[in-house]
Amino acid sequence: MATHPVAVLSGNMFASVGSDRGTGDYVVGMIPPVDTWGKEFVTVPLTKHTAGDIFRVIAARDNTQVNITNENTKTLNAAEFSELDVPSDEYRHVASSEPILLVQYSKTGSIDQTETDPFMMVIPPVTQFDTEYTFATVDLLSDRTEPTHHINLVVSSQKKSGLRLDGVQLPSNTVWHDVPGTDYAVAQLDIPAGTHTVRHLSPIVTVGLFSYGFVYPESYGYPGGLRLSRIAASCSTTTPVPADRVDNDCDGRVDEELLNGIDDDGDGLIDEDVANSNCAGNRDQYRTCLQNRCRNLVP
Repeated sequence: MATHPVAVLSGNMFASVGSDRGTGDYVVGMIPPVDTWGKEFVTVPLTKHTAGDIFRVIAARDNTQVNITNENTKTLNAAEFSELDVPSDEYRHVASSEPILLVQYSKTGSIDQTETDPFMMVIPPVTQFDTEYTFATVDLLSDRTEPTHHINLVVSSQKKSGLRLDGVQLPSNTVWHDVPGTDYAVAQLDIPAGTHTVRHLSPIVTVGLFSYGFVYPESYGYPGGLRLSRIAASCSTTTPVPADRVDNDCDGRVDEELLNGIDDDGDGLIDEDVANSNCAGNRDQYRTCLQNRCRNLVP
């Protein structure tokens, strides 16, 4: 708790993940405010790795029930955590009774001979996925001629065709995997170094994006972006403003309707929590659109 806004970073100055021998590195991530934590997540393995990934679940409240695909239900109290080792060919669904934080750790490369250091990456809940992202790859200074850069995507399996990477459809050879027990599909893509955009054509279809890369002996990874709506805070219904990033109808979702007189999300309400069209136009219009969105982020 703090009397004024603060940023919290967590990590380790030298961590060897998955083994007490081999490569290690500084791992760190910025921790989102607790009132932005969520109750539903999807795990996606990291490409190139074959020995799986470590995921850590941290509870915000006592008596939190956590259900994970192929795992027994776990009960955690506030600040307690549980770890799981997920194979590199499995995709898991994580659901909890109370808000939780989920973090993914890339293992020490000596385990599967990838020879890259570990990193940690906060995994946003699906309710904090956004509709568009602009992100950049990271210069890996050990050897700038050999790094590989990748993204993991998570989207509704019925909405894959609306995804755009740098303004064009995804490659026709993109391989999609369904997440068991959910409507989500995931894909891993290789991308060139530089700045990129990912967006969905529909302003009410959200996407999970994770950016990461490898080069001997380094690596990096981070979520390509996320909403920071206060979905875990106490909620009162409010009059919607398009793209206000507020849960106007207190259903745990944000900006899930189009302003069209239709019940887009099938909850019996019409235009109760509306999105805006994706930010577009010239530079000034794009900047104004982003500024309007940022005004409703966590202060």
